[in-house]
Amino acid sequence: MNFAKMKKYIDENRYNLFIYSVLIVSMTYFISYVGMTLITVLLFLVIVVLDAKNYKKLNSKFYSVGNIPVDFIIGIILVVLPFLNYVFNPLHTSPNFGNIDVTFVLVGLAIMFYGMRDLWEFYLPVGFILAIAVFEFLMGTTLFIDILGPTFINFTIYFSTALVNLFGYGVTAGPNYFILPNGERIYMLVWCSGIESFTLFTLLMIVLLLRERIKWWAKVALIVVGAIGDLFVNVIRVTILVAIAIDYGMSIMQLFHSNLGNILFLIYVFLFYWMVIKVFVKKN
Repeated sequence: MNFAKMKKYIDENRYNLFIYSVLIVSMTYFISYVGMTLITVLLFLVIVVLDAKNYKKLNSKFYSVGNIPVDFIIGIILVVLPFLNYVFNPLHTSPNFGNIDVTFVLVGLAIMFYGMRDLWEFYLPVGFILAIAVFEFLMGTTLFIDILGPTFINFTIYFSTALVNLFGYGVTAGPNYFILPNGERIYMLVWCSGIESFTLFTLLMIVLLLRERIKWWAKVALIVVGAIGDLFVNVIRVTILVAIAIDYGMSIMQLFHSNLGNILFLIYVFLFYWMVIKVFVKKN
């Protein structure tokens, strides 16, 4: 293999190759049906594209041994590791890689195309996915399951019950479930309570607002208001799902359960950030 020619080709097409590679990763997670992980990859891509001018200027700074770019090899290893883990690890029962796996892949792609010396240039997108990976790791701890989880569950159930009953559905709220008029129950787990989208939205807004030239207190206020708004977006999601379960049955509700949240989340992120740019950034 002629690494010199490969390096020259990468030098000439670096940014586009990197973007296409991330898009391919997105399609991989779309096919394997990992909702929030797919959203994480797409948001990583958005953060990169917003700073496209900076990344297009970067040149490769590979550590080499002879003609072999060590960084490129390390990047390939990081990209391949999660897939090898799936193939050879008997504990993997499905191809649904999580945010920890995708962190290896995206960091590996950045190293492959830009080298380890320029990895710090990706502090915003890489910092974002690293924070998400840490969050996913913490999701299995007592802090989330026994302390924060019930708080988010109670909030969502209380407001969703109140909202759905405004339309005359007659739903009763339990400690961690809804009681439908026919007596069926819909249980809510921590992962459905909005805590995941709340954290994802908060981290994303921190990263995006770091780029904007507005006062720090305005940034904090926007993040707080936006995160609270995200909680109510999840309330709307759960309300719609409960209404569907009552009108059309649990099986139909399950069809919407996996996709509705992602769609509403992306719409809310787009509208909120557009409002921030239009109202606060341009005026200041």
